[in-house]
Amino acid sequence: MQTESTARLSPGVYRVGDRRSYRVAPDGTVRSVRPSGKPSRQVVGRVTAGSLQVTGNGAEGGHAGDLLALADGRGTQVEAHCHRCGTRLTDPDSVARGYGSECRKAVA
Repeated sequence: MQTESTARLSPGVYRVGDRRSYRVAPDGTVRSVRPSGKPSRQVVGRVTAGSLQVTGNGAEGGHAGDLLALADGRGTQVEAHCHRCGTRLTDPDSVARGYGSECRKAVA
């Protein structure tokens, strides 16, 4: 199942409503986040240019509805990660840019 995405999904952790959380990795893979905060090993979706594809694991695990909501921009980003290396970003300027200070120098 593939959906056109109207929202820009940058790397980070997103919460859909008050139900599940999902981690979007820099390579575009989407995994559900366990209550412990660790991402699942199973890929439930994949972000590609302008769309979000729900994988077989996502459809079988009941994630399709949440992933469609995420693609429609109804998810709230609760953590931001660097687009290049995946490190968690805490500085507001780095969050706005999408890159940490070291990676920003490397991609400039």
